[in-house]
Amino acid sequence: MPIRIHFFGLDPDREATPLAASAGVGSRKETVGADTHRYDRLDAKASQYWVTADEDDCDLFAYCHSYEENDATRTGALRAKESGKPCLFLQLIDDTRPVSLPFGVVYRESLLASERLPHERVLPAFADDLLRETGGFKPLQKQAKPSVGFCGFVGTPWGRALYRLQGRSRKVLGLDLRNQALSALGRSSLVRTNFVRRTQFWGGAISRFRGPDPDARRRVRQEYLDNLAQSDYVLCLRGAGNFSYRFYETLAMGSVPLFVNTDSQLPFDDAIDWRRHVVWVEQEELPQIGEKLAEFHSSLSEEQFLQLQQDNRKLWEDYLRPTECYRQVLERVLKGQ
Repeated sequence: MPIRIHFFGLDPDREATPLAASAGVGSRKETVGADTHRYDRLDAKASQYWVTADEDDCDLFAYCHSYEENDATRTGALRAKESGKPCLFLQLIDDTRPVSLPFGVVYRESLLASERLPHERVLPAFADDLLRETGGFKPLQKQAKPSVGFCGFVGTPWGRALYRLQGRSRKVLGLDLRNQALSALGRSSLVRTNFVRRTQFWGGAISRFRGPDPDARRRVRQEYLDNLAQSDYVLCLRGAGNFSYRFYETLAMGSVPLFVNTDSQLPFDDAIDWRRHVVWVEQEELPQIGEKLAEFHSSLSEEQFLQLQQDNRKLWEDYLRPTECYRQVLERVLKGQ
């Protein structure tokens, strides 16, 4: 039987969460370019697993929009508490500051593990199914020396200095760490590098200062997909928020993240042994990141390397796709977890 959700606090002028929109409550912004089909499967299957309900008949309450402290969130949380029903909030922004709630739990894309409050949980960032664009799962054979890929925004020293002057400290932190990691890997003789350093977001193909350029978007997107597909491991490091979309896209490809832990917590870590699925490097170990990667790679047989790629794709399918993720979240909220 589908889970009955009472969605509250709908503001027609605000974007609804994918959970609410999939149930016909509010709407999402139209997605373009790379993420056009991100929620197709969610929209098609959602009614099998959850439906809308009134307060009296629901199994749980859920806020319609990304969480922020306001009258609607306070009132809804207290109504749920009075009704004896669980209450769910989703926060889909880069902010890492702890969230105080009068009642309920909040699943967040971005948080700091050392500051996490008991009612805060980690929500994965949703990736499109990249295999739809690449023609299916094509695992790589193990080579003696591992290749590590990265295709993304790093900026320039002048650009990062400008962000500092603008007070965009979280943005600068992510770009600085990316630059440090890429530089350390580039100096290592133990790995092969496959880097495309962007000096502009999306290689300049997406800009508010000029109109859309479909050809540039296609080219930049294909370069990104090729980089993921052709690299044994993919460097995954935070951006402005303390999480990485690339991390989840890498898993969707069935590839292996080279994950740098920046006071992070990964989703569903009570059920997923993340160190089996990623190369785990602490932030303070960045100078040794090449050695860490080579050590991990050498510990795997050819068969284990192939199996790891298959396991990572299955992990994404079972836990990290929008439909499966929300099912996990809803079931956990109902169990009081």
